[in-house]
Amino acid sequence: MIFIFLLVSACSPNKTTIVPTQVDTTAVYKKAFTTTIAGMTQTAAPTLTRTHLPTRTPLPLLQIEGLHVAYTLDNNLYLQNSGKQPVQLTHSGQDHNPIFSDDGEIIVFDREKIDPNHNTLFLSSSGNNIYYFDVSTGQEQPLIPNDWLTALGTGTKTGYLTFVPHTHQLLFITHPDPCKSYLLNPAYAPICEINLYIVDTDTAKIKGPIASGLKGDLRISPFSVSPNSKLLTIASREHIDLFSIDGNILRPNIMTYPTSNNFAIFPRQFWLPDSSGLVIALPVDSSSDPTVPINYTVWHYRLDQNKVTQTVLEPHLMEYGCEILVSPDRNWVAYEISGAALYLANLPSEKTQKYTSGPCLISWSPGSKYFIYTDHDDNVFLGTLGEAPTSIGPRDFLGWVKRLLLSAHVIF
Repeated sequence: MIFIFLLVSACSPNKTTIVPTQVDTTAVYKKAFTTTIAGMTQTAAPTLTRTHLPTRTPLPLLQIEGLHVAYTLDNNLYLQNSGKQPVQLTHSGQDHNPIFSDDGEIIVFDREKIDPNHNTLFLSSSGNNIYYFDVSTGQEQPLIPNDWLTALGTGTKTGYLTFVPHTHQLLFITHPDPCKSYLLNPAYAPICEINLYIVDTDTAKIKGPIASGLKGDLRISPFSVSPNSKLLTIASREHIDLFSIDGNILRPNIMTYPTSNNFAIFPRQFWLPDSSGLVIALPVDSSSDPTVPINYTVWHYRLDQNKVTQTVLEPHLMEYGCEILVSPDRNWVAYEISGAALYLANLPSEKTQKYTSGPCLISWSPGSKYFIYTDHDDNVFLGTLGEAPTSIGPRDFLGWVKRLLLSAHVIF
């Protein structure tokens, strides 16, 4: 099994950006199965609507067999399968942030008119209407419509849309519109009241809330779903609870922690690959000013023992503008120190090492051996555990694609 990663040149017409009329690219394709979630109040499904007939457009091709790519161009949604010509799926001129289900059959996206004077497209906060497109049937349908959100409160927004692994179930939070003010003005980041729901994209039925009254900053998701699709951990102010995927609380307060003031940062939660526990990064202090570093301690929670143990790292974990990232095998964590150095820490041994100066890590490879990071000039580098980095140059990283290949290719 060999991993490849996709990069698009900065001068490419498919450059990934949050500025309208350019391209926002996401690529995922895996084989999976569908499960059903029940046990909570259901809402009526919206009426099905069909889109215009798909329109072919002569955009550049990504010649990778088996790869599905969804992206936006001029705020319309496009789909490309393997090396075939891209097909335009939507025509609203207001679509962005597409994400795939694991099996590549469902694309969920945000439909909202974009203000070109503000960078408001963040994964943490979505717009007024969430739609989905069924690739197999060619049908577009409202998934989380604006009237449903408005019934919860005027200006209610969605955020952190996350597919439950191996299913067509989608988790999402709702929050009042003032919370989005943080994205427009970093000096203002109020504690938000957040609710967590789940929607079945096959039926468009919304269930929940699974959890309600969560309070914290939207920079970090309050929930994390296990790889086996069965469990959820949900953080609120000063504690983390363990839930079943259908919203039943299994273990309250699996971790408790104090907050130093009225401003709350959610812990970062990383499930182990076998769903036997989590790596949790707990903030030890917090500030409403995102330019102030967040310091963390690291903990392991084991389901079979129902206890946590601390992993002591020196220098300690710090988040200063760049997100700390734990490798998929949960053995390594990459973090920056005051914006001046990238450190790698081996969690089982508690050993740390400085890898290079001043970058921002973007992504670990699925095999946890390689990672992509950028320097202060936005040049991209391929890092390798135990080896020196390789310079890639000014590029936009799209993602890792796991394929059975005889060699690894880099696409520019």
